[in-house]
Amino acid sequence: MATAGKEETSGKGPGSPDKLMAEMADPQALERGISNLDKIMAHFRQKIEDCERQIELDTEDLKWVEREIAHSEPKLKALELEHAKKLKDRELLKEEIGSSVERIQAMMKNSTELVRSARKKDRNLQKAVASYKLSAARGFETKTSTRDLINAKKK
Repeated sequence: MATAGKEETSGKGPGSPDKLMAEMADPQALERGISNLDKIMAHFRQKIEDCERQIELDTEDLKWVEREIAHSEPKLKALELEHAKKLKDRELLKEEIGSSVERIQAMMKNSTELVRSARKKDRNLQKAVASYKLSAARGFETKTSTRDLINAKKK
């Protein structure tokens, strides 16, 4: 390391002006430098052309995507409107079904009460008919208790 430092300070290092002048005096070194510079420039030009081609391709792809979006947007808006309408209809149907279920449950409760009442009246009517037939056939009523009938016979 100490020797590299001495070369740089003395002006004889790899980037020193003396060495650069010596290389510039050699025509082959200049040709090699120019050739390398030409290669580097050609490489950069090729890179620029590749990038420009890729930009053109990407621009075409973007135009295609924009056309597809423009083509699909009206359909999407129509679908969104239809979806909103169906959601609203669903809510209305839900409310209507809820009220219908409540009405049906009330009707079932009412019909159950009517059936109970009709059965009770039927039982009472059957008892009354049976009692009437018994009193018509035997000559006494079933409404009078059996004790009263036995006590009346004993007297």
